[in-house]
Amino acid sequence: MGLQPKPFCPAISAPRKPAAPGVSKCMQNITLAQHMSESIGQSLLARAAKWLSEHRVLLSGHKTVIFK
Repeated sequence: MGLQPKPFCPAISAPRKPAAPGVSKCMQNITLAQHMSESIGQSLLARAAKWLSEHRVLLSGHKTVIFK
């Protein structure tokens, strides 16, 4: 059973609002990218914590071995 990423950023599922005066489209895209990267980071951290708790991570010298 793998972890399924859940939609974290409401901007992904909700229709986009028109830009507020003074806010460029580029700034909206940067904000969306930040939300997406936070969501990905949270998913990766949760997956790593789960694998550590299941003893599926092994350190071998300077390398990390993960058993799926």
